[in-house]
Amino acid sequence: MLLLYCMTEDEVPSPCRGLAGVGDAEVRDVAKNGVRYFYGGWHADASPEGLKAQALEFHKVVRKIFEHTTVIPFRFPTSVAGDGELAELMEQQSGEYALELSRLRGMVQIKISVEGAGHASATATSGSEYLKQRQAADAPMNATLEKIEHATHSIAQQTKRTRRGVTTNFFLLVLREKLPELKSALKSLGELPTRATISGPWPPTEFVNCYPEPVANP
Repeated sequence: MLLLYCMTEDEVPSPCRGLAGVGDAEVRDVAKNGVRYFYGGWHADASPEGLKAQALEFHKVVRKIFEHTTVIPFRFPTSVAGDGELAELMEQQSGEYALELSRLRGMVQIKISVEGAGHASATATSGSEYLKQRQAADAPMNATLEKIEHATHSIAQQTKRTRRGVTTNFFLLVLREKLPELKSALKSLGELPTRATISGPWPPTEFVNCYPEPVANP
């Protein structure tokens, strides 16, 4: 069984020489149509604790490669049966991902999680009143998001928002070389209406148009 880690552009010097992957298996790489695939031998740990430990090792490998270049990671655990299945996968996918990697060259992703208020305490007796209460509850969060977007719009190549419960995640696609400028812009915001947590840089997964799906799982 081969575990797939991530993809990079082929012309980037391989950063995985001597790199140990999940279970200390050697991380290897192979290229097709301008895309370099990173993979390694793998035996799944059936226990939840073991699988979690393997996931952490997986992300360490991806992070190490990401230090050198833009990557499109596979979701853990994406695996193929062997070299033949990997070759077939590359034949099917590499052309499409070559375009994505070229478009995202030099890019990283920053995530800003902005906390909002819950709506459980709403006491409206009509739909319109409930909507007004929701808008009032979300006002501090929306004000924070607007301030962040205004401060970063000239730095970010693209942005994306997703809401999960009471939190809105604001993703920014930024050139790696622009990170100091972005950090300075965010620092200049000062105190915000609500809490915002910044993390990254990460691989630009939220901005990949054709994200790789698992091929075979144990």
